[in-house]
Amino acid sequence: MSNQNPPKKKAAVKLPFPVAAADSEQQDAVHNQVRPKPENYADRTWMPPRGTRRSMGKR
Repeated sequence: MSNQNPPKKKAAVKLPFPVAAADSEQQDAVHNQVRPKPENYADRTWMPPRGTRRSMGKR
């Protein structure tokens, strides 16, 4: 397979309003520290034994 069409870089778009990228990244980091971790429940944490009905995707 030859590399005839190399990937092109996207052109930078000039937006009509200022974008505060650094502030939003800092706010996301703070939000992720405050957000509670998702809790796993017992049936979904480990794979069921192979060859059983639950491993086939049925209830």
